[in-house]
Amino acid sequence: MVGSVMAMDEREAHIYRWGNLLRMQGTEGRGYFITDLATSDTYGITMLGCVEDRHPYFRTFPFLVTKPDRKVERVAAGTETVDGHVCKVEDVTISSKDLLKPMKLRFWESEDLRGFPIKVEVFTANGGSKIIRYKDVVLGPVDPTLFTHSNKCAGLPKPPAKKPSKGNTPPAGPPG
Repeated sequence: MVGSVMAMDEREAHIYRWGNLLRMQGTEGRGYFITDLATSDTYGITMLGCVEDRHPYFRTFPFLVTKPDRKVERVAAGTETVDGHVCKVEDVTISSKDLLKPMKLRFWESEDLRGFPIKVEVFTANGGSKIIRYKDVVLGPVDPTLFTHSNKCAGLPKPPAKKPSKGNTPPAGPPG
């Protein structure tokens, strides 16, 4: 993952997904955060120690933008090639009572990666936008030990004991 929804953030991070769990860590490998996409709970380890939060980590965006009470509108916007991937381009608007204004996004969904969004543009309220890119995407099995944590953080929530079933694993593509 290159970039995020944070202002002036062009940093790279590694992300891994296992069912509803999303692990995010910087390229320097000093710590990590794991967010449960079903509950938004986050736990991990930073240079300061163990972390537990009832909010999603910011790098979960855009994987956590849809909720049952949100309306998602998708409009086809053509095709483009991004980093060698032929992509279907979609404009997505997400609206809900809990959002001050509808959220507007554009996804470049790679055909060879089963619709995974290689590029996401997030349109801001001031008329600007933020770009998030994904590179070196691998779809397939993930090492479940990436979702366990050190014994020194024994009070943190435990990840699922077994691999999530296929029916519980959300699609790789954009929200909707």
